[in-house]
Amino acid sequence: MFRFFLVLALVLFQPLAPRAETDLKRQLETLTAKMPATVGVAVIIDGTETVTVNNDQRFPLMSVFKFHQALALADRMAAQGMPLETEIWVTKRDLPQNTWSPLRDARPEGNFAIPVEELLRLTLQESDNNACDILFDRICSVKDTEAYIHGLGIRDCAISATEADMHADLTRCRDNWTTPLAMARLLERFLTENILPAAQHDFIKATMIGCTTGANRLARPLAGTGASLGHKTGTSDRDPDGRLMALNDAGFVLLPDGRHYVIAVFIKDSWASDAETEAMIAEISSCVYRHINSLPPCPQRSADQLASPEISKLIFSRIINTLREKSRRPVPCSPHPLLTKSLSPVRLAMKSTYPCVKKPANPPPHPFAAGRAWHHGFWATTL
Repeated sequence: MFRFFLVLALVLFQPLAPRAETDLKRQLETLTAKMPATVGVAVIIDGTETVTVNNDQRFPLMSVFKFHQALALADRMAAQGMPLETEIWVTKRDLPQNTWSPLRDARPEGNFAIPVEELLRLTLQESDNNACDILFDRICSVKDTEAYIHGLGIRDCAISATEADMHADLTRCRDNWTTPLAMARLLERFLTENILPAAQHDFIKATMIGCTTGANRLARPLAGTGASLGHKTGTSDRDPDGRLMALNDAGFVLLPDGRHYVIAVFIKDSWASDAETEAMIAEISSCVYRHINSLPPCPQRSADQLASPEISKLIFSRIINTLREKSRRPVPCSPHPLLTKSLSPVRLAMKSTYPCVKKPANPPPHPFAAGRAWHHGFWATTL
């Protein structure tokens, strides 16, 4: 009899954790598949349950790499016996104009001393690009930062460009990259292992909880829940085709009952507006939070809900303009299959603006990549 109940217990309860993990993965895959962008997600729940989406792809880190910088810098300063209160002299040359920098805006003339901890606060909480490059130049280079992260066993990432490098050449934004799981693993190690001395760990943790950027991303669905979020955001410019190269948010969530999870969401090549792309991250964050807290899942939005007619028309216009610029032949004007339904309210207006071209005898080459198929008057491709 005892053996019978033991076998019954194993059958009934052992699969629960894998089933829950599979359920969250299914929800996230269904959700992200409808988004007009490439979306990568990684979640680690209490150090045990791990879920990923599109983890086989590389995503530009953008300013999320300032978290990597903070860890490497804090480790080096601790090893050298330098407190975070150590001051650095900043000149006007350290404060270029063509970049985001609250530090420069507050003290444009330069020639002042500032503690490292204040520069770290500016990089982690306000994503100050000048403060970031000052720390790379004075204390820990991009090469040393990458070596430190790889030394932690987090190797599916690369850091080789400063903020100045990326502003000088937009394509270099892709040189700093990560997989979603590599980012989540780094956050988990920071949160749960003693990779830094207590003083440095506590400073970075508290500073990330005080982050002021990305209020409409991971943080949005957590408002009023009692959860604490420590995170780092990243945002790119748009490429020549009009796509948002990257918009990211990654962090740790401390729940009121003592549990925690880490979450990394990376979005690249988004045709949507910045606000719509931020809403994608918020929806993913909500999905994960509700799963972890055993709440009913949010209703899955359809493609026409994810992109309003106005947003869809804007996206479609960018696609058409890109096709016309890159190909001298007539090109089809039918919408991307993911956006067909959402474009229906403005279909007549679109046809008057962009008259469709019937299938030519030899369809024009697809300007983005080979291997696309001509299908019902448009190139079948995944954005």
